[in-house]
Amino acid sequence: MLTPDFALRQTAQIRRWLGRGVNAEMYSDWETCRCRVNFARKRVLRSGSSPVEETVASGTIFFPAGTRLKPNDVVSFDGVEYTVLSCLPCYDLSGKENHVEVDVQ
Repeated sequence: MLTPDFALRQTAQIRRWLGRGVNAEMYSDWETCRCRVNFARKRVLRSGSSPVEETVASGTIFFPAGTRLKPNDVVSFDGVEYTVLSCLPCYDLSGKENHVEVDVQ
């Protein structure tokens, strides 16, 4: 699916996961990014510190090319926080990165 930049009309807040602290998870400060949100449940493979597991994503958020998120990062949209399951860059026919699809739960 090709997602041109003009289709990214929504905004989301992103907090990057920094790791586990002594008492809690540690995250970066919030940053704002343009996006397009599509809430539709689907199965995804999640890989992180544990072996690969299959889980159900609540939706997909499309970000501009060059955006990179890791599992456990947090995306906030409309006051609801979602955990990133996977981040997949998508390319057009010429091989240029077109957009990034992030599955969230």
